[in-house]
Order: sequence, then C-alpha cells, then structure tokens
Amino acid sequence: MQLGTTSLATKAAGADDGWAKPVRLGRRFGALAVGVAYAGLLMSAAPSAFAQVAGQASSAPIELPSGALGFPAGFFADASPSTALDMVRRVPGFTMIDTDPDVRGLSGATGNVLVDGQMPPVKSVSLSNYLQRIPAGTIERIDLIRGSAPGIDMQGQPVVVNIIRRGGAYSTLAVQSFIKAYPDGDAGPMLRVEASRRSDSLSLEAAVSARNERMQPDSGEGAYSVRTLSGAAVEDGRFATDYWTREVEASLAAEISAGDQVFRLNGAFASIKNDRNETYDIERSPAGAARDRNVIDSETNGGELSAAWEAPVIRGWSPEFLVVSTYERDAESAAQMGRKPVEFSREVSVASETVGRGTATYEAQGGFKLELTAEGAFNSLDVASERTSGGAPVALPAANVLVEETRGEAGVLGSWSSGAGLDLELSGRFETSTISLSGDVQQEKSLSFFKPRLMAAWEVASGLQLRLRLEREVGQLDFEDFAASSDASEGLVSAGNPDLEPELANVVELALERRFWERGALVLTYRHDEVEQVVDLIPVDGKFDAPGNIGDGTRDELRLSLTVPLDRFGISGGLLRFNGAQRWSSVIDPVTGQERRISGERPFEGDFLLSRDVPAWKSSFVLEGDLPYSERSFRLRQIQSLDQGGWWKVYWDYQPRPDMVIRFQLENFTSRERTRTREIYAAARSLTDIGVVERRSAAFDPFFLIRVRKTF
Repeated sequence: MQLGTTSLATKAAGADDGWAKPVRLGRRFGALAVGVAYAGLLMSAAPSAFAQVAGQASSAPIELPSGALGFPAGFFADASPSTALDMVRRVPGFTMIDTDPDVRGLSGATGNVLVDGQMPPVKSVSLSNYLQRIPAGTIERIDLIRGSAPGIDMQGQPVVVNIIRRGGAYSTLAVQSFIKAYPDGDAGPMLRVEASRRSDSLSLEAAVSARNERMQPDSGEGAYSVRTLSGAAVEDGRFATDYWTREVEASLAAEISAGDQVFRLNGAFASIKNDRNETYDIERSPAGAARDRNVIDSETNGGELSAAWEAPVIRGWSPEFLVVSTYERDAESAAQMGRKPVEFSREVSVASETVGRGTATYEAQGGFKLELTAEGAFNSLDVASERTSGGAPVALPAANVLVEETRGEAGVLGSWSSGAGLDLELSGRFETSTISLSGDVQQEKSLSFFKPRLMAAWEVASGLQLRLRLEREVGQLDFEDFAASSDASEGLVSAGNPDLEPELANVVELALERRFWERGALVLTYRHDEVEQVVDLIPVDGKFDAPGNIGDGTRDELRLSLTVPLDRFGISGGLLRFNGAQRWSSVIDPVTGQERRISGERPFEGDFLLSRDVPAWKSSFVLEGDLPYSERSFRLRQIQSLDQGGWWKVYWDYQPRPDMVIRFQLENFTSRERTRTREIYAAARSLTDIGVVERRSAAFDPFFLIRVRKTF
C-alpha cells in the first residue's frame, strides 16, 4: 500500500542506511533547540516593545448580579482570537469538556459550553468543531457560571461558560487553510470555509472542511524487541507505522425567531477514511531475518439532523423541545501477513439514534428555579465481524449481533440562589431501558436506575468559592462490547459479552476556586468514586478476553487548574496555564485475585501553556504541550502498557491586518515517542510467570505548519 508519497516498504528498505539515524537525530535535536530558544525569546525579547503596551490592559472581568463572571470581548483582544473556540480556551480557570458522541441520549453528552444560554443543538459534531463556526467578532462576552444563574441550564455541570453573541444584523465569511510539511517530504493540507449571516429573525451558520494528513499519535518508527524475563534476546528489529487520514465534513445551522418563539435546525455530515500500515523488520530471530506487516483500512460515514423549539412562556413556565437523529457506519478491514499464516479480519457496524427531549423551567421569586425534563430514545447497533487464519474461518463468540434499545428518562431539578453567595441544586432522574439482542445472541434485558445529585456552591469571599457535588452516576453500556471485535494493530481478539452490566458509582467531589489578579485562577478539585460492577476485562473460554464486570472498586482523582498572568512579574501580556490530574484506582484482578489498578486508568496526565501577546507587533507567541502519560490494561495472558511522551509545539500568530491571521508553527519539536510493552504469558497469568516481554517504540519527527485564516 502506498501511503502519501513515501511507502513504508521504501522506508524499511532504507533502514540500514548509515546516515538515516544521524540525520534523524540531527532533526530532533535541532527542533528541540529551536523550541527552547523560542521559549526564551517568548519571555525576554524586546522589552521596549512590551513596555509600549504597558498600562493598556484589556477589559477586566465583570462581576454580574447572578454571581457569574463576565469576560467582555475586549478581555481577549490582545490574543486576536478568530473564533469562539479561541476565546473559550482563554477563559481563566475553565477547562472545556467536549461533547461525547458515544453517549446515548442528551444528558451528559453536551459538554459544558452554552451559546446564548442554550446547549448547542448538536451531538455527533464535536463541541470544538461547533465553536469554530462562531466568529470571534460576533461575540459580545463570555460568562463563566459557577453553581447556577437565572435562566441557565447547567447541564449537570458545576461550571459552564455561556457565549453571548451580539445582536443586530451581520454576515461573515472566513477561509482557513494550513499545510503540514513532514521531514520525509510528505505534506498534509487542510481547507476550511465558514460563513454566517444574522438578522433579527434569521441566523445561518455553515462550515465545510477537508483535510489529508498524518495522524500524529500513531505515526513514526523505532526499535522492536522480544526478550525473556531474564533479558535474553529472542527477536530484535525495527518497527514503523504510517497512519494517514482523509476527512470531509460539512455542517449547516439555522435559527429562526418568530415573535416569542425560536426554532433551531442543524445538519452535519462527515466522511473519514484512514490507512494504517505497520511493518516489523526482524533483523535477528531464531529463524533469521523476516518481515511482518499489518495493513488496516477503515472508513466512517455519518450524519446528524436536529430540530429545537423554544416555546413562549406559559404561566411562568419556559418549555423547550429538542429532537436529534444520528447515523454512523464504520467499516474496518485488517490483514496480518509475514511469518505466520495470513490473518484477515473485517468488522462492519451501523449505529443510529433518535432522541427527543422536552424541558419546562419555572423561575420563581427569591432565586428559586424548578425544571422538569423528559427524554425518550431509540438506539440500534448492527455489528458483523469475521476473522480467518490461513484461509480458515475463526469462530468468534457473538460475531454478528443486532442491539436495539428503547430508553426513557424523567427528571426534576430544583435550585436556589441566595443572592449572598450560596447556590444549591438538588435533582433526581429516573432512567429505564429495554435492550434486546438478536443474531448470534438472543437475549433481552430491562434496566432501571435512579440518579440523584446534590450540588452546592458557596462564595466564601470575593474571588474564593467552594463547591460540592454528591451524585449517583450510572455508566452507559457500550453496545460494541456486546459483539466480538479484532484489533490487528494490537494483535488482539475480544469476545462479545451480552451479559455486561453498567458501571455504578457514588461520587463525592470537592472543589476550591481562587481568583486573583483579574486574569488569574486556581482551581483544586478532589473526587472520590465508590464503584460498583467495575467494567474491565474478563476471561472467556480460557482463550479470549471480553469486556465484563469484575466487582467493586474505587477511583480517586486530584485535579489542579492554574492560570497565572505574568504582568506582575514584569512580563506584560504573558500568561502561564497548567492543568494536571493525578489518579488512583483499585480493584481485584479476576485472573490473579490480587489488587491492582483499573485497566485504562492514567495515573497522571496534564497540559501546559506559556504565551505572550504583543499588540505592538500584532503578534502572539505560544509554547504549548501535552505532558507524558502511561496506562495499563490487564488481560488473561498478557499485561499491556502504553507510555506516551509529551507532545510540544511552539507557534507565532501574526495579524498583519485585522482580517487576516497567519500562524507559523513547529510541532512535536521533542519528537514524541510512543512505546507499547506487552508482558506475555504462556497461559493464564495466575498459572505461569511471564514468558517474554515484547516492546515496540515509534518516534514521530518534528514537522512544520503554516496556517492562514482570512475573513471577508
């Protein structure tokens, strides 16, 4: 398979080139030096230029009567934002939770960003993508709401931001294009066009984009080895993976105002094709040199239609109705070839959902609010899987399954805002569903749960707030876990488990928020979960793994969000931001009976940003990075660990004129390395010691990006 302009076969053929490694190292160290120098320049360059803008502070946050903080458009002006997404990411102490298209229904799937007091009428479209459709110039201010505010549905979140667009008539058109230049000569282009038009009675927003680029998290090359537990070499060689994606997306939204009624319509479509090619060049093994390959092709096509109606106020009640329908078809084919008989797998899944939600809100005197909700949904997932080895079919448990669910939920919420810094919210939701399986599995189950929640926010003093959340959470079943699946990249086959039950958790969450220096914020959050029916991996038939319930466990998380304006340190326009989460978990391993971490839990992850806005230069300079993380999963005959290095980038946004922003970006200048380690046992982990340890690494070289955004 030819991927991009350079095939992996060509790369592998050149693996022994004596110059390849020194050149690669030179690129990496050179890029790292550029990144370090950029960070120093960002903090120290041209003090006189920065002095010119001293005292020209942007608009300060506004203390609103509701207790919320309002950030006017001028607050973000020095950073020259292009879209609502750019502005939301600059709200101090706020971390955006994106929409989760895999969550069925609307509760919990909508993120923590509102637009004009309403949740975006989208589900399969990511919140990030939706916010890119809103030009920064059309925004009047962004409110940060902690606890509650009149007329605001918090969507079950303790903190949300509300984007308030300015009134009046306007129209915008923006074109954004970038190209990524990779070290081997390949290029990854992208083009996006956004348009909006707004009047007193009608607003339209549209966006269309296309891209053809590498998926950075999985591309790269590095060492491959298999060792015994004593360290003796079994195999040595090189591993390389190339992963390209081609994507087309289009969306259209309309809002129609007719007197005191508002209608919202939304449509979206996406088509994504991925090509992944993995090559193992074995240089030394008991059988001599060899080559193994995995070729994986996948395609996703889907769309969404939604309609919302905000009805007139009826005797103090404000009713709203929303209907969303989604469709997605995923197809993946994989072939593994080399020393073993050729293995082929294919999986096709078709998922659809139609969900309707009605809400009625009553705002009473004295800060009281009552909200009634009702939601109904029909979901289906049709999965067909097959696998062959050497041309012979391999029997997979629950390979072909049709899953259908009818679900209903009703809830009541009462909240009270004292007006003196104390907000309380008490809610309860009752959910019932019937799930039926047909095909290789004939089964039907009914589930019912009550989900209470208590939230409290107390403004102890100006800029100091305490928050408490007590909640009974009910996890959603992933319908794909009911059917068998194969992962050619990981060399794993998972059986389906129609007996899977949802995970339950009693949650206690405490948060302390401290605001300082107008633009600074510190938020410290601790969360403890008492988990019932932990969903992890269980052995099936002594040879497969499958998602399953492994008993009760605990999860703990400590999160820190820190935003520090650097003006007080003599660096005008400077900003430092850090988000980090430390996690602990505990459950009993179903294979060994010993206590361990829950599979997939990351002990630590975080991100870092250091920026400096220089209005005199019409520029912003940014150093940004995702910190390294690791995770482990525990299977019947192996323990798999993934260690992923940090992903760092530096960029310069230059605005030569008000309607144009040019970005020059060096990405991944530390050459992020991704290492997978598998401790493989000859039999169940409870019966034998580790047989061999397989380790493969892939380091992705730095690359350069130029992005131009032009508005008309």
